[in-house]
Amino acid sequence: MTVAQSGALRLALFLTEGMSLSAWESGGTLARELGLYQALNDRGVGVTVVSWGAADDAAAAADFPFLTVLPNRWRLPAGLYGRIAGFLHANTLARCDLFKSNQISGAQWAVRAGRRLGKPVIARAGYGRFDHVAEEFGADSDVAKQALALEAQAYRNADRVILTTERLRQQAIERHGLDAEKVQVIPNYVLTDVWRPMSGNGSLRRPRIGFVGRLVEQKNLPALIEACTGLDVELALVGEGPLRGMLQALADARSVDICFHGNFPHHELPAFVNSCTVFALPSLYEGHPKALIEAMASGVPVLATKVRGSAEVVQHDETGYLTETDSTSVGDGLRRLLSDADLRKRLGTQARRFVLDHYALDRIADREIALYRDLLRTRDPIAS
Repeated sequence: MTVAQSGALRLALFLTEGMSLSAWESGGTLARELGLYQALNDRGVGVTVVSWGAADDAAAAADFPFLTVLPNRWRLPAGLYGRIAGFLHANTLARCDLFKSNQISGAQWAVRAGRRLGKPVIARAGYGRFDHVAEEFGADSDVAKQALALEAQAYRNADRVILTTERLRQQAIERHGLDAEKVQVIPNYVLTDVWRPMSGNGSLRRPRIGFVGRLVEQKNLPALIEACTGLDVELALVGEGPLRGMLQALADARSVDICFHGNFPHHELPAFVNSCTVFALPSLYEGHPKALIEAMASGVPVLATKVRGSAEVVQHDETGYLTETDSTSVGDGLRRLLSDADLRKRLGTQARRFVLDHYALDRIADREIALYRDLLRTRDPIAS
C-alpha cells in the first residue's frame, strides 16, 4: 500500500548547513539529489525543503513543482539561520508531519526545529563525518572533536537515525550509546534508468581509465597515476580540487597520458562513465561512494581499494576488483582487468545486477516510507 492510499504525509527536509538548491543546480547534481524526493512524491509524500539559499533559490526547483522551498531570504549567517529556521518558517513547518536532515551537518537544526514544533525528527548521515575529519586532521584535532560532538548531539536527540552502511550503523550505536532499533540502514540510491549500460567505448584508440570525484588526498590519485606508468592507456579524471597541478606534474614526469575534464554536468556523466574501459576509485577511505555505485550500475568494470566504504560495496572478483592502496597493487589490478575482456564483462554484468538488487531508487523509496510510517505510528510528538 502506498502512502497516498493510506493517507498522505509531508516531510520537511533540512539541507546540509550552508547548502542550497541553486548550489546543487550549479554543480550539476540537482536531479540526482532530488531523485529520492521525486519518488517519494510519486508515492504521496509532500516535500518541504529548508534551504540556506537566498529568496531566488526556489527558481532552481522550477522543474520540481512538488517542492515547497523555504529559503534564507533574510540572508542570515548559516549558524544563526539554522538556529531560528523553525521560528522563521513556523507556519509552513507546522503543517509537516516529520523532519529529516539531508546530512549530519544541519541535523542539529532539524532537531531544534522539531523539538520546538513537536515533530519527530530523522537524522540522516550519508557518511561518517567524524571518520573523514579524523583521517584528514587527526582524531584529537579540534575540528574532529567538533564533528564528534555534532554526531552525538544529532544522533542522541533525533527519534531515528539513518546511516548508509551496516558498519556506520554499528559504529554509531557503540560510539554514542544508541538503542539499536533507533538506527537503521538505508543506502544511497542510484537512478538506474539513468545509470545504465550504453555503447560507449568502441571508438576509443586505446583503453580509458576513468575517475569521478574531488582531486584531493583522500582519493589517492598519485597512486593511480603511478599505476598507469608504462600502460598504453588514457587516464581521464572528472572533478576539480587543489591537487590538480601536482597531479599534472606527476603525470608528466611519469609520461602518463592524463586528461582533466573538470566538473561535468551530472546528466553528461553516464556517457562519460560508459566510455571508460575501467572505472577506478583508489581512495584511502570512503563513506558510501556514489560515483562507484553509479559506475557499477552502468555495467562498467570497477577497480577500488580495500578500504572502508568501498570494500562494503564491491565484492572482489564478483562485482569488481579490489586492491591495496599502493601503486603496485593498483597497477597489478589494472593490468589484470585490461588483459581480460571476459573478466571485465562478467564483473560489469554482475555489478549492475547487484546495484539493481540493493540500491535502485524504488527500493530505497519504499524503505524510506516504511521508516516514516513506523516512526509516526510508534512515537508521541516531542513536547515543544
